[in-house]
Amino acid sequence: MQPDERSDRPATPVTTIGDLVAAVDTVPCPSLVVDNGAVVHASPDSCRLLGYERADLVGRSIAELVAEPPSPSAWPTGNGPAPVQLDDASCTVDVRGSDGLAIPIELTTRPVALDTRRLAVVALNDVGARRREEALQRAVDELERTNRQLREFASIASHDLQAPLRSIMGFAQMIEDADLLEPPADGWLRRIISATRHMQALTSALLTLAKADEGDPTGFASVDLTTVVDEVVELHDATIRELGAEVRGEGLPIVLGDHGQLVQLVLNLVGNALTHHGPDAPIVAITASRRGRCWRISVSDNGVGIDPADQERIFEAFNRATQGGEVVGTGLGLAIARAVVHRHGGEITVESAPGAGATFTFTLPAVGGDLPAVPSRD
Repeated sequence: MQPDERSDRPATPVTTIGDLVAAVDTVPCPSLVVDNGAVVHASPDSCRLLGYERADLVGRSIAELVAEPPSPSAWPTGNGPAPVQLDDASCTVDVRGSDGLAIPIELTTRPVALDTRRLAVVALNDVGARRREEALQRAVDELERTNRQLREFASIASHDLQAPLRSIMGFAQMIEDADLLEPPADGWLRRIISATRHMQALTSALLTLAKADEGDPTGFASVDLTTVVDEVVELHDATIRELGAEVRGEGLPIVLGDHGQLVQLVLNLVGNALTHHGPDAPIVAITASRRGRCWRISVSDNGVGIDPADQERIFEAFNRATQGGEVVGTGLGLAIARAVVHRHGGEITVESAPGAGATFTFTLPAVGGDLPAVPSRD
């Protein structure tokens, strides 16, 4: 017989009850020593599980501890609780704890020979904890399923809205170019064009947000953040020139990630700094420092700053800020930034105060570092 083959192993004999008690107290499972259905010893773990002092358990029968005793055939021996120690067997019952609440317990009995007595060790397996874990996993699975459905809906809705918006914008611009309208109708047309542009930006941002956590992180590749910043500066070129802004990257590393998403991440953070600038020309500095197997990236600006009370909710979707008394942006830029960082296994935070600028800090995996967990998908 191999060492791990125990199914046919006979009950282990012990010399004294003291030996049996000592053995029970060392096993990692809550256990009781039972003689003819009555508890003669309770391990410390079993006392903690049930909430009793040892003295409150000793002398009581197993049947007394059960909240609603099952029919005799449900007990391991098939003839009631008294001889529960006679055979290797198990059953699941609700055991009443010291607080009166029922705890679902799987009772597993193992006979032990001691002189002429036939005792048993009854192991107590808290199946309630397992059921709670299973219920939690079911809730997590359902949440992931719901989130997938929401992402799919946002993606489809955003994509399908683009075509009619393009039509509205096209016809509106044709009317504007033809100069067919007089006041106040021409003003109404400009408001239609402005609202349509905002809707186009919003649907585009929704599509980006819906796709932000798609893909397998094992497909990540080396990404040079200096190149990413160069691309972002080029994309923001018109705004940078208009504001006389300066965007600079200093000592930026090569990280592991999705190039397109990292461009979107830095684009949104730099765009946020350019939008919420103060009276001086915007200055945006992007720096990095190594933290173990990750890089810590900071994007700092000299803008208007963020009230500490708002620093958590700014990452929520559709949270739009005001600038000069006007609501600006789509309210999705920082939500997209957070989704991209999370997909790369990192976290993003902000440090700021009104009038003192803001520093957004996030982590990205270093080349050779740990990949983020692969998101579960059906």
